[in-house]
Amino acid sequence: MSRRWLSRILLCFVAAMAIGVGRAETPRSVFVMAKSLDDLISLDPAEVFEFSGAEVIANLYQRLFRPNPDDPAKPIGDVVETWAVSDDGLDFLFTLRLGLVFASGYPITADDAVFS
Repeated sequence: MSRRWLSRILLCFVAAMAIGVGRAETPRSVFVMAKSLDDLISLDPAEVFEFSGAEVIANLYQRLFRPNPDDPAKPIGDVVETWAVSDDGLDFLFTLRLGLVFASGYPITADDAVFS
């Protein structure tokens, strides 16, 4: 192929790309909120530590406890209704709230809490 043909093909390709480029525009009545997820490492609740992962996990899973914003030393039970700690601090007894189910409809059991 001659240089002239290559130039024409390249020119046609560039023109087709320029004509075919579409632009998306958000309607004025729509509010768009975005977040950078470049720090996302894992969505495993047992391993998540970065900010983005923690925000996603907080919206996907119920935890045994949730933080108490007024006194971090006193957690608030979420899946756990009551709990007790032995005098030596080695044994924990958790009582789960009744009636909790997964999205599938299956009940949440103590085995599920131990597994996760």
